Formats: sequence, structure tokens, C-alpha cells
Amino acid sequence: MKAFLWVVLLSFLGLCGYFMFLAMVPDDSRMIAIAFGNSTQSEVEMHIELSMMMAGSDTDAYTTDSGSVDWTAWAKAHYVVVDDAGNQVDLGRRIQSNLISDRDTRGYNDSFLVGEVTQDTAYTFTYIPVVGEPEKYMYKFVAPTTDTGRSRVTFKPL
Repeated sequence: MKAFLWVVLLSFLGLCGYFMFLAMVPDDSRMIAIAFGNSTQSEVEMHIELSMMMAGSDTDAYTTDSGSVDWTAWAKAHYVVVDDAGNQVDLGRRIQSNLISDRDTRGYNDSFLVGEVTQDTAYTFTYIPVVGEPEKYMYKFVAPTTDTGRSRVTFKPL
């Protein structure tokens, strides 16, 4: 009988912990790491960290006849960074970043997207995990005038 009561008590505590965890997790937002640096007089580079799951999603539509992925077209469709005038930032894919260290990513990143944004300009960054699906996330920011370190920002669902 004591064993049964312990099982019931532990099950109850486990369920309470699970529901407390769900209450602490913010809505269906996404976290993406971004760093700004290598600034010039008017522009600053934006480095976006891509996790393995992010880089491996929805690549079939961008696979060429030779079997390689057209990463430029893929990035342009999934990571849309536009200024208030509607100009889209060109993002190129890199294997390494001089702004985000391997120690920060702990080896869980696949690659990085890098683009130049104009300092003190407002941008809207839309993350589209799968093109054609309704799931989309947005983050608004003003490009900094100085270099920043890596920070994880919250993308809210649209």
C-alpha cells in the first residue's frame, strides 16, 4: 500500500512539474541568435545563427539538378529582413562567424547567414520555417551603431 501511495504522489508531482513548465514557456515564439559587428561608417554586419534543424528544413524545393542546395534562394525565402522602405537585405550563408564563437553555439549550429544592414534603420525580420505553410515569426529591430555580442532574440508568431 505504501508503494502505491508513493507512485501516486510522485505521479502527481510529475504532472504538477509538467504543467508548471508549460506555464513558464512563452507562447509559440521562436528564439534565434543574432549578433551585429564589423561596422563601417554607415553599415553593420548582421550574423544569424542557424541551428541544424533550421538549416535542414524545407530544402527540397531549393535542391538543384546536381543535388546541392541553392542556399541563396533558400535564405531569401525563409529569412526575410526588410527595412521600412521594403528593401530586402541580401543574406549569404557562411560556415563560420567571426562574431559568434563556437563556444557560444556549443556545436549545435549548422551555419550562419550574414547580411549588411544600415545603422540606425528600422527593420522587420520574418522567419518562415516552411514556405507555403501559415507558420511565420517576426522580430522588429533597429540596427545598432556599435558592435554587439551574440544575443538570442524572441520571434513572435504572426
